[in-house]
Amino acid sequence: MFRMLNLRSLAHSKNRLLAHKSGIVRVDATSSVVYCPFRKVSHLCNRERVHSLLIARGTYLKDGETKETKATVQKLKSKKLANFIHGQIAIEACSSSTPLSAYSTNSDELPQTSKASATPSLPADMSHWNFEETPVIYIGGEMKETDISPDVLSEIIESVQVLKEIHQKRTLRVTGLAEEAELAFEDPADLAGTVNAPGSSRKTKRGDKQQQQNLDGLEKGKKFCSKYYKTSEIESLARQRSFQMTLNAYLDICITTGMVNRAYATTLNYRHKRKRREFDVGTYNQLIHAYAGKGNFTRVKEIVRVMGEDTIVANAQTYAGILECLGRLEPTEEVLRQAKLFVDEAHRAGYSMNAILDQSKFAYDQRDVMLTLCRRLEPDYCPEYRAPILTYNNHLLNALNANVLPIGRQPPVDEVCAGSEIMTSKAGFRREELQQMAQQQVDLELSGYLTVKSIEKFPPPTEQVMQYRKELEELKKVWSKQIAMAFHRDFNTLKAITETKSSRTINLFPYLKALSVSQYTEILLDEVQMLLEGSDTFSFVMSHLHRELGRKVESRYHVEQKRMNGVLGKTCEIYDRYTAALAEGRSSDNPRQLWQRLVHETRSSGPSMDIQSVAWPKAAVMGVGKFLYNILKCDLKINVNATNKANRKVKLVPAFYTLFRYEAKMAKEQIKPHPVLMKLYRKSQPDTLKFDVNLVPMLCPPQPWSTPRNGGYILAESDLIRLPHQAHQQTERIDDAEPQDMYPTLDALNQLASIPWVVNGQILDVIVEVFNNGGNAKLDVPEPPSSLPPVTETVPRSEMSGYEKYHLLRKRLYHRRKQGDMYSLWCDALYRLSLASHYRDKVFWLPQNIDFRGRVYPIPPHLNHLGHD
Repeated sequence: MFRMLNLRSLAHSKNRLLAHKSGIVRVDATSSVVYCPFRKVSHLCNRERVHSLLIARGTYLKDGETKETKATVQKLKSKKLANFIHGQIAIEACSSSTPLSAYSTNSDELPQTSKASATPSLPADMSHWNFEETPVIYIGGEMKETDISPDVLSEIIESVQVLKEIHQKRTLRVTGLAEEAELAFEDPADLAGTVNAPGSSRKTKRGDKQQQQNLDGLEKGKKFCSKYYKTSEIESLARQRSFQMTLNAYLDICITTGMVNRAYATTLNYRHKRKRREFDVGTYNQLIHAYAGKGNFTRVKEIVRVMGEDTIVANAQTYAGILECLGRLEPTEEVLRQAKLFVDEAHRAGYSMNAILDQSKFAYDQRDVMLTLCRRLEPDYCPEYRAPILTYNNHLLNALNANVLPIGRQPPVDEVCAGSEIMTSKAGFRREELQQMAQQQVDLELSGYLTVKSIEKFPPPTEQVMQYRKELEELKKVWSKQIAMAFHRDFNTLKAITETKSSRTINLFPYLKALSVSQYTEILLDEVQMLLEGSDTFSFVMSHLHRELGRKVESRYHVEQKRMNGVLGKTCEIYDRYTAALAEGRSSDNPRQLWQRLVHETRSSGPSMDIQSVAWPKAAVMGVGKFLYNILKCDLKINVNATNKANRKVKLVPAFYTLFRYEAKMAKEQIKPHPVLMKLYRKSQPDTLKFDVNLVPMLCPPQPWSTPRNGGYILAESDLIRLPHQAHQQTERIDDAEPQDMYPTLDALNQLASIPWVVNGQILDVIVEVFNNGGNAKLDVPEPPSSLPPVTETVPRSEMSGYEKYHLLRKRLYHRRKQGDMYSLWCDALYRLSLASHYRDKVFWLPQNIDFRGRVYPIPPHLNHLGHD
């Protein structure tokens, strides 16, 4: 491991003298270090570019054996050391009248004493030096009495050799790495998780070894070797695709939050950096629609010109954006002439007006604006849309196609339609009842969470309990104000930093504008509630909490985006007609076919129903979560005397603190509430629980799965297949599959999701009574952790032998782990029974999805008809 000299030993007395009277040795990738046995080598730092070698004396030392090091750890250490050296040089420059460049060393003669003067031949001009990557050794000019041992010097020389090799290998890296580093919102090494630092749960030895093999292979001209990619071309394409997804997400959030010019400047910036490397046409389509919404035809023409320079072929969505922009302008002769030119150009490219309207996706009033322009060009124009395919293409299911009516044909009014048995069984609710339940579900999804009353049995609240509850409520009100103030402070700070540096690179600032401050405050208070409900013996690592909190913000943003772009209103309109068909129960269509038919009938106006929400990249999700957790850790305070009756003096301390726990030789950073806060929360006997809306059953029939992207909850995001977020290849295969090939799977999920459920109240009462009376292992009702007998000491600890103490420690560790398992099972039962009690007198539905093996599961994890694994 790379070793540094201790900085504190030089911090007080010798550093100023060392910076003032020192020779400087610069080491590049092709040179060796000079050994000066009478000089003290004090500092070593590591940076990137080296142009010259200034050697103080002429006795060379042979290269030592290299050690395996982690480049990122070295970079972090060297950065800290470089900052220290910069500070010392600045102090000396201010306090000394003699310029530092006068104290350069001479490479021709070697003085034998500290009093000998050297004639400078090479000025030590450090203005153009980069002190972060270049190895630098400061050698004291008059410090003969402070010589270090040869062993320490040998270790430093070995470290220099290692840094030389790393510098050589970095030049062989793929250029995409440098481009991806610009996408990081903070330290790229921290976001990538390559630093094996406290709090990190990843083991990097194998990854570093694989990376080392790749670099060695490139250096020696060997065959490309990678853990994830077969060839370097595939790896380069994957990096390009990753960059494109990150850029599209950034443009989407910028456009949604009104920063269209920032989005355009960012696109041009990366276009210039990548030397006009081909971008996705969807990137420019986003910008065209953004400026079209403002009627800025000048900027739209400029984007079209840029596309022409980059030889990017326009598609139907591009022409839709151009015509939308012209449709928002005054219908002058020049505007109509320009529109005619672009319509003719689209025809030459193979896109008629019908094809543009049919293949494009519209939001807000974009479709209506374009239709208005088309009717100005052709007064009798009536768009024609391609009808969806409703039937199966499977020899096992083709017999069911006989009863499917063509698009546009209505079932007979007074006759029973053949094949309507599948929908007759779903009838039983009046249309008004279904509409009322659907409105309740939409309101619930817009709020983002559901609050239920806990079934945990407490004694009647005493005056002390009521006082604790009052203090907790007042504390939450204070925290709400503190969170809002801290968010404004940190947000404005980040805004100033972003504007000071450059707003043309991808950064975190636009993502923090996705929601209002009140919504961020609500989300953060819910996170506080989740932390207070956690276990004493287990907590998630900080990286996991950052990611989950960022996902909550992303989900809330996507719901708000659907509300703003008109998809919410269009969905409610279609669902209203869907509930009418369910109430009648006479249709020969199954739920998917009925939903597809209704969507097609409403395509002539309003936004498109197949608009896909743009997923945020991992760096953005982690960055938003970390930003909010910094507020939680630094700005939420609690009075440590809140539960102390004898001392009511106010003494504020952080309400949450972090700690490190070792798991498999890895130190993981975790967060815990202050013990006083935990005591206050538990003594208040909380009687409510909060759940995210996508973790609870629905109050109305789910939206049928019609595509792999649309189905499940009405507004909240639902995944058809349970896959990790980084599983892009599997998602692409599903999206590229033929729609008819997915119909059997989608219809199976829709059929299961269409079944209404009710809670058996009598059985629930029995289970709740057993649960509140201490549980019962024989009845599979979890027992509370307090029921586990404590570990007792049979003999005094002072009389125990070493083996007995070791055995007692093992028993205590087992007891603690057992308590954690019991508390986990007890909380799971509490959630299930509380939700069951909340839905006791209601009818609910369970939307379904599948896992990667094809097994079907209800999306709500707590309350469903399935048991434990």
